[in-house]
Amino acid sequence: PNIYKACTALVHLGSPAPWGNPLRSVLACGKAIVATDTSLSGLNVEAGRHVLKANTSDEFVAQISALLEQSTQRKEIERNARALAECFSWKETSQRYEEVYQKAAETTTALPHKLI
Repeated sequence: PNIYKACTALVHLGSPAPWGNPLRSVLACGKAIVATDTSLSGLNVEAGRHVLKANTSDEFVAQISALLEQSTQRKEIERNARALAECFSWKETSQRYEEVYQKAAETTTALPHKLI
């Protein structure tokens, strides 16, 4: 977290990390993120509000330049990112998984079982 706190923004060029943990950590630190659609898949973020999206080199240059040149926009994205991260908790996450598993179990028991 200290490394994230010391940076101005995270530029994520790669594929999504398992469970999005590095990106969630950066959100929790209240830092701006510029990332591809692929990197952000699975995260419930809104482009322009919580993160900035870029998929081409020109888009990355434009988004990074905007963050560096427009501190007001960057600070708003940082506040929104932090507020979003504060909505997450392990308790809430585990409850949501339990609900999904319960629905899956109910659906499975209602289906006829056949071996193929």
